Amino acid sequence: MVASSVSCRKAPAPESSTSHSAAVAAPPPSTAPAPGGQAPARAAARRLAAGEAHTCFVDRAHDLWCWGNNNQGELGDGSYGFRGRAEDTDQAANERAVPARVPSLNGRVAEVAAGSGNTCAVTLDRQLWCWGVDDGDPRLESYRPVPKLRALGSAVLSLSMKGGHSCAVTGDHGLWCWGLNDHGQLGNGQVDRNTGPPYPRPVHRVEALGQTVEKACVGDGTSCALTRGGRVSCWGNNSEGLLDASDRSDRPLPIAIALPEAAVDLACGPSHACASLVSGKVACWGRNYEGQLGDGQPRRSQPYGSPVPVLVAGLSTRPSSLALGYSFSLVLDERGAVWAFGKSPVPSAPRPLLAPTRVEPLEPVVEIAAGLTHACARSTSDAVFCWGQGQSHQLGDGKAEHRASPVRVAFPER
Repeated sequence: MVASSVSCRKAPAPESSTSHSAAVAAPPPSTAPAPGGQAPARAAARRLAAGEAHTCFVDRAHDLWCWGNNNQGELGDGSYGFRGRAEDTDQAANERAVPARVPSLNGRVAEVAAGSGNTCAVTLDRQLWCWGVDDGDPRLESYRPVPKLRALGSAVLSLSMKGGHSCAVTGDHGLWCWGLNDHGQLGNGQVDRNTGPPYPRPVHRVEALGQTVEKACVGDGTSCALTRGGRVSCWGNNSEGLLDASDRSDRPLPIAIALPEAAVDLACGPSHACASLVSGKVACWGRNYEGQLGDGQPRRSQPYGSPVPVLVAGLSTRPSSLALGYSFSLVLDERGAVWAFGKSPVPSAPRPLLAPTRVEPLEPVVEIAAGLTHACARSTSDAVFCWGQGQSHQLGDGKAEHRASPVRVAFPER
């Protein structure tokens, strides 16, 4: 994610204390400690989300802002069409070059998640609102937020969405998934190759995990969950070897990932995943063609990934959170620095980063988000910076250009 023109720094030696600095607040712990004495981190509110080609942000007034691609109505303002500063308005007919508010949710949003052609928000009363293409019924497109999944029976704690399916952790620590199930990614023990009717598709509770889920993430036909005790399980698409190396068939039920120690955080990319461990290390597994697992050994000669986690090499500061894109990984450390490894999505970028490299220039950061080919960070001052591919205005700086280094998102006065 960092081109050669951006200065790089080796990670500093870790401090003896494991507490988070004031710049990066630690999420509240769960009630059940993991082996080693540290509890899995209950997901902090996600105020920044990067979809396939759009981005959204919740400001301190709980207003929601979105920008970028709007082909499916994923920006939520009730219309298609271009607004903002861009030189080529014909090419950007269904895009927004700079952020615009989602007006119907003003002052009500706690967190946001973004998918391929849709967006969802969890409101302050923990209700779920979604717009764009409906994962449960792709015949439906809503250009404004509409309430979803009131049948869950419990408040939504967190949400993850990508590539045609979504999963939500509810207040009773159950996990519910909906949308496509063509790889068994809903976790109900079935694979449904039918991507058409009948609609709407049902919402499934992942019964195998009970009421133990602290966090979930989804990839390209794959789902993963972090449960109490620091355990991680994944299910769904195994074509890249993310779940099981014995064969490439799909796995419609959760499979335990053999992490070297308990996990406290979890993130998914399309075909790889990473977990922060209780010791402060980071372990990744799955596809490693561009070095996105961070062990310094990209496996270009191997067409598939591996379900065996490897430790990220050269990361000496304790992680605060993780975010994964198509072929890159980001780590936010406890000091507010962002580290990248893997292949930059910028077409002109040089060879992949085989070791964690600091993303600069950036103010101290409290949150990161990764889309398919772009990434964003929220600073301690609540400024938002984005970098990567920007052909759909997903970087929010008013131009449809790729950026190898972070640029500040051009918010209207707020």
